[in-house]
Amino acid sequence: MIENPMDKISLFFENFDWDGFWLNVIVSAGFFILSVFVSIKLIPYYTLKLIKKKNKAYIDRRIITLVEEICKFLNKAPYRDPELHEKNLSIFTSSPGRDGYRFAGFVKINVRSEILRIKMYLVVAESFNGLNVKERYEFLKNEKTRLSAFRIQIESIIGFHSLHMDEEILSEVGEICLEIRSFELRFEYNRTLENLFLENGDKEMPGVFGVGEVAVIYRKVLEVLNRIIEKSNFKTELSS
Repeated sequence: MIENPMDKISLFFENFDWDGFWLNVIVSAGFFILSVFVSIKLIPYYTLKLIKKKNKAYIDRRIITLVEEICKFLNKAPYRDPELHEKNLSIFTSSPGRDGYRFAGFVKINVRSEILRIKMYLVVAESFNGLNVKERYEFLKNEKTRLSAFRIQIESIIGFHSLHMDEEILSEVGEICLEIRSFELRFEYNRTLENLFLENGDKEMPGVFGVGEVAVIYRKVLEVLNRIIEKSNFKTELSS
């Protein structure tokens, strides 16, 4: 009989199944690494995918609201050109509902055409060419009011429903909001110049700020609407 505790410990380790122990360590380590990978990568991925699948109808409604707001803004634009407005574009959801494909929006410009998106920039810029400084200023002031109202509307849409929209769409719409805000700030230079020239007894300013910014904003609005159609896999139909 072994009475010495050290002898007992020595006997225990001599008869210990070291091969089985290290095998269990390796297998456990493998399962631990696999579980970490599953927890970090796979579970969030499939959870988000499932949420998006369940919320698809809700997401479509939010995107449709955004599309409708952009279409309304473009349809009320004070710029007309035969080539630019030759075709109308109807937009429908990609998945049919109870009554077929759901109508998402109607715009008087074929935003799917890259040539027409560039044309929009030229039409807006050229609309100011035949105006004197005072007329340009008044035109820009009206556009500032329209653009500011448009910015507030789309900011409210992406602000309340950002969790249910594609990140790329959110980023591009957010960029439009920043462009409009930049124009609003630049437009204030006109008020400063107007007051300055009135104080000096001059009848009118030599020029106005913001024409180029407005043209860029309109082109980007068309580009973003086209990207939304592509990302959402919406269907479109041209009509005269």
